[in-house]
Amino acid sequence: MDTYDLAPDQPRRGVVAKPAASPKHNRHWLARILVLLVAAAAIYGGIGLRRWAWDQTTDIRFTNSVNNAIRWGRYANEVGVYNVYDTLVKQYGSDAEFEDLNMPGVFALDYPPLRLMIVSWWADWAQQHMAGGGRVNWQPEYEFTAPMLYLNMACELAASLGMFLLVYHWLRVCRGSAPEPWWRWGDHPLPAVSLADTNGMFPAILAALLLWFNPAVMFNAHVYPQWDVWVLPAIIFGFYFVLRGWWLAAGFIVGLEAMGKGQILVATPLLLALPLLRGQLPGVLRILIGMAGAIALVVWPWMLRSPESLQWMTHLGVAGAILVLVNLLPRKGKVWPILRGLPAMLACGVVYWFVRALPREQQLYALALIGAVMALAMLGSRWWAPSCALGLWAGGLALTVPMYGASMAWYDIGIKYGTRHWRHLYWCHASNLGSIMEVRYNWQFADTINLSWIPWIGPSTPVPIRLVMVWAFAALLSIGIIAAVRHRVKHDPRLLLSLALPFMLAFAVLPQMIDRYLMWPAALISAYAAISIGGLVLWLVLSLLACVMMADYIMGFVLQAPEAQYWLPYLQVTFPDIGWGVLVLAGVMLYAACLSTPRKEGALPLQQR
Repeated sequence: MDTYDLAPDQPRRGVVAKPAASPKHNRHWLARILVLLVAAAAIYGGIGLRRWAWDQTTDIRFTNSVNNAIRWGRYANEVGVYNVYDTLVKQYGSDAEFEDLNMPGVFALDYPPLRLMIVSWWADWAQQHMAGGGRVNWQPEYEFTAPMLYLNMACELAASLGMFLLVYHWLRVCRGSAPEPWWRWGDHPLPAVSLADTNGMFPAILAALLLWFNPAVMFNAHVYPQWDVWVLPAIIFGFYFVLRGWWLAAGFIVGLEAMGKGQILVATPLLLALPLLRGQLPGVLRILIGMAGAIALVVWPWMLRSPESLQWMTHLGVAGAILVLVNLLPRKGKVWPILRGLPAMLACGVVYWFVRALPREQQLYALALIGAVMALAMLGSRWWAPSCALGLWAGGLALTVPMYGASMAWYDIGIKYGTRHWRHLYWCHASNLGSIMEVRYNWQFADTINLSWIPWIGPSTPVPIRLVMVWAFAALLSIGIIAAVRHRVKHDPRLLLSLALPFMLAFAVLPQMIDRYLMWPAALISAYAAISIGGLVLWLVLSLLACVMMADYIMGFVLQAPEAQYWLPYLQVTFPDIGWGVLVLAGVMLYAACLSTPRKEGALPLQQR
């Protein structure tokens, strides 16, 4: 009988019937299509809104920073971007203030290497396309600042994507999974989650939209304009990678951003504590290796300036390639230690052959480095191969300083100088503890305080007030970190609040904070605002306060603008006393981060109860 003679309800011989699509399966596809449509509409609308914000705020533009960036970029192109730091140190010394009428810009250079490279590219592009044959200077047209604004927009998009992935993943982990043991040795990622399950997807969409349309983010990146939004994708993806157990990637992206905006290091203790306080020491090591490797990949052109240091890194590269191959060799059989040990000894010999003529102390440095990496390659799993390569690269580059006198001017100016650039307890119009102490109570940056009543501090040892503020921040952050680790173990959605906590505490308590920095907690709390009414209220209040502080500062430079004449009387009265509100909000966030979310049996705690 032919198949066409079968009745419609009879199965055909040799033909596998396809199962009918279940309503649940169709719902998953509809959810994905909805996500794509919402994302496309949000991206299109957000881009248009940013351009509108730029066009509507032309009269109140803060031009100092963009002028400064173009001047330093132009100067870097004139003297060579890899010569800028060394030239300044040679001219003024490593501890000088770097301010002179003949230097480019009224502000001192405090750009880390990656940021200096970006502004040099921007200035070079402007010289070719916008200068008209003359010397390039910043121009108010949108087209001139477009490269910077496009980069900011790309970072905002990446941060929104990271926010979606972070919230979606963590809510999926929290749903119905048992708490983990407090102490877990080794590399144990979180339980896998199914992308087919739509639970948690809509709060994740909301979190991404709250970040993408955050008014403080848009004001900072497209009205001010500044480049503080560079921090957002790095810290969000770093946090996400840590939760997934991708330690090396987390450290790498944070280290890379530290070379653009060093303020991201404020959140590094939280990222390190999540594996450290649970006994996952290999995870901590990988995060540190990733950070060091990313920094080394950025700064090596400033350090490898001599033939000897280049030859040293070349030999180290050969040794690293051998060790990576060793890591990939099989581990079965009784002879595998010999098969892996001989190439490892060859790698060690390559390095020793190059450093044999150096002083004994420098030989020990080199052998200690290669020995540590060889131990990782021999004892670690195959997943340690990238860590071995990055660790060898970063360690070898660091050894060029004692071995060949490599320059650290990039650190002295780009990183270290920024920590003492502004000798005030606050800067700009940052309404926080520092501004309250300085404006209302006349405390100064160099003032000291007597803490002789504390047993371990000597009676005659004056303590700088700024150091006391740093201690207070460290103590408060430690409480928040312990709470975050507890939420990580118990799979509590409140862990999402911990992402914004370091930046909120830093702005509220640390000295030398700038008004723009409140944008970071206002943006990062979007993760918690998507699942909590209280979090949404915090998102609204922080975003408003951040916009008020930034507008108050920049309108002080454009007093003749109609917008400034109308709004300044209302804005000026807020400084610095809304800092009390900032301190209260920081305390509320810390208290909320220490609480636990009540659970119902079998229910996903998607909102604060």
